[in-house]
Amino acid sequence: MHFTLKQLRYVDAALRTGSIVQAAREMNISQSSIAAAIDASEALMGVPLFHRMPAKGIVPTDEGLLAASKIRMTKRLSRSAPRHSTRLVRVGLPPLRQLVPLPIPACHPGSKTRLPKATGPS
Repeated sequence: MHFTLKQLRYVDAALRTGSIVQAAREMNISQSSIAAAIDASEALMGVPLFHRMPAKGIVPTDEGLLAASKIRMTKRLSRSAPRHSTRLVRVGLPPLRQLVPLPIPACHPGSKTRLPKATGPS
């Protein structure tokens, strides 16, 4: 999974503003660049980061909220890197799907006997 810092900055702007239009204004780029960064990030992560609400903007999904904290951590790490470095910096993060909480029966097998009506992932 490879992201550019530019992509991460664009997705972070969309997360903070809740709007592709506002993110594009803030970053001084086209709306299609923000949308492309979101689409590429979602494709790489394999999960939707936003609920798109026509005429109302975008709202982060649970995965989008988790991604936001990882994106901001990566941005902080990038600021501490030497400015003139041309080397690739790798940041290890677990796949986003592993960060999403699973229903109790899926993560604790013994819970099925205590919570018989609980269901696991479908």
